[in-house]
Amino acid sequence: MGIISGAVAAYLVGCVPAARLVSERAAGRRWTPWAAALADVAKGFLALCLLAPVGSMGLAFILTAVVAGDQWPVFGKDIGRSGQWVLLGAIADVTPVAPPLWAVLWGIGFVASGYFTIGKAVATALLPPVLGFVAGWPLGWIALPGCAMVLERSREAVRRAQSGEEPKHYWNSAS
Repeated sequence: MGIISGAVAAYLVGCVPAARLVSERAAGRRWTPWAAALADVAKGFLALCLLAPVGSMGLAFILTAVVAGDQWPVFGKDIGRSGQWVLLGAIADVTPVAPPLWAVLWGIGFVASGYFTIGKAVATALLPPVLGFVAGWPLGWIALPGCAMVLERSREAVRRAQSGEEPKHYWNSAS
């Protein structure tokens, strides 16, 4: 399969509303958000497993296409999704060090700011350069377009956090 046909197929895989389907099946249960996130992670992971050609350029196209399909699906009513979980699933197929690295970066951003959204933005913005430094620069370049797309989708949530409209976690040192 060529890069272009693989990217089109990855986009269509990204369009599958996996999180919504899982959420509908598990409605009312406490673990529903985790199941929906896991469905999106699996969607991104499987898209790269099945469709990714050899080479950095092909991996970058497939990863970007599956994230784009999650964010802007041609069918369904899930327009406006961030693509974060799909990105993490897809990049986990490229290198298994990326999701734990993202989690550490998220933790740093969250602890420093007190906002989940800011932690997500910090982790997503820093993942390509840190991944490039830790695992090799081609992997950082592969992650860059998908991370940029997720950051674009997170812009409004970051604005809400900066203006104080998002709930902030306050550390309680009296324990």
